[in-house]
Amino acid sequence: MLRFDNRVALLDLRSDNFLNTLVQLGGYCTIGQAKRLGLANSDTRALAHLRVFEQNGFLRKISSYPVVYQTTKSATRLLGKDRRARRSHTDPPFSIVCWRSTFTWRPPNVPISYLTIK
Repeated sequence: MLRFDNRVALLDLRSDNFLNTLVQLGGYCTIGQAKRLGLANSDTRALAHLRVFEQNGFLRKISSYPVVYQTTKSATRLLGKDRRARRSHTDPPFSIVCWRSTFTWRPPNVPISYLTIK
């Protein structure tokens, strides 16, 4: 198999747009959906394009009938940033906020007169 940079060089503008759109839509498509996304004018040409993508490692076939293709990590890398990559959180996750709130000190249910200093 060719290196990622060499495989990307093989893509034309239509193929690049198709793969980027497919990744943004979730990564799954059938032959008819590929045709409607503008990959080719007929089902047989769309299937031929999808097979080329499969040979180059951008797609994998996950179902025989109906034929369903799924994008691989190589196709996701075309967007520049992997959507599954770890991201920095500015706020703590909700689960940590809930965990902190269970351990905060709360005064017992006593009348205020007991808490005042005389």
